[in-house]
Amino acid sequence: MAETSSAKHSFIRSMAKRLLAPLVTSAVTAASAYLTRKASALAQEKLLPKLQEKGGGRAVAHEALTAVADKVPEPASGPIETLAEKVEDDEAGREAERRGREQRRSQRRRTLEQSGSS
Repeated sequence: MAETSSAKHSFIRSMAKRLLAPLVTSAVTAASAYLTRKASALAQEKLLPKLQEKGGGRAVAHEALTAVADKVPEPASGPIETLAEKVEDDEAGREAERRGREQRRSQRRRTLEQSGSS
C-alpha cells in the first residue's frame, strides 16, 4: 500500500514538472526581456549623462586607473599607471585625428565653393 502511494506521488510530481516547465520557461524569458529593456533605459537615463559629464568613457577609465594605481603597492602600480597613460594618450590621438578630418572637410568645402563661383 505504501508502495502505491509513493508511486502515485511520484507520478503527480512528474506530471506537475512536465506541465509547469513551459510556463516557467515563458516566465523566465519574459522577465529577462523586461530586465533587458529596463537596464537599457536606466543606462540611457542615468549612466550616460554622468559619463558625458565626466568627459566620456576614456576619461572615467583614466581617472579610475589613476586612483587604483595610487592605492596599490609600488610593484603593481607601475603597469596600472602605464595603462592609464595609454588610455589618456589614445584620447589625445583621437582628438588630433578628429581635428585633422575637420580641417580636410573645411578645405574641400572651400575648394568646392571656389570652383562653383568661378
